[in-house]
Amino acid sequence: MTPHRASPRAGYSLVEVMVVLAVVALLAGAAALTLPSGTPAAQRAADRLALDLMRAERAAITSGDFIGLTVTGEGYAFTRFDGETWQSGEPGGLRPVRLGDEVRLLTESEGAPAYWFDPTGVNGAARFVLDDGEHRVAVAFANGAVRIEGEGA
Repeated sequence: MTPHRASPRAGYSLVEVMVVLAVVALLAGAAALTLPSGTPAAQRAADRLALDLMRAERAAITSGDFIGLTVTGEGYAFTRFDGETWQSGEPGGLRPVRLGDEVRLLTESEGAPAYWFDPTGVNGAARFVLDDGEHRVAVAFANGAVRIEGEGA
């Protein structure tokens, strides 16, 4: 009996294996992008608000203007005090934020703006609550520090 020898063309080349792995990785990435986010909408909105509060404080200090946060029906926006009235716009590049239909921004402050940043950096405490119907997350601002309290914090 003679031993059976594999032909030189038997098996897969390294290039073929790499192509298959690349295709599998692309399909896995596409599948991962279609999965729902594990982070509640209120938590994502709270993270965004916390970042915007820090940016607004820095913008007030660098510009020398009072910058206010105004709660709108759809989310929140920033305004600038011109010495007489609060002017809408995008002070310091802070754009209005639409939270979406599922998230509501609740605040203990009333009026427009609900909170403002002093250009000297001396700011009072504020607390905002974001609610998505299932989760509540609070964003607290005091002494230049932002703290997120609640789920996922």
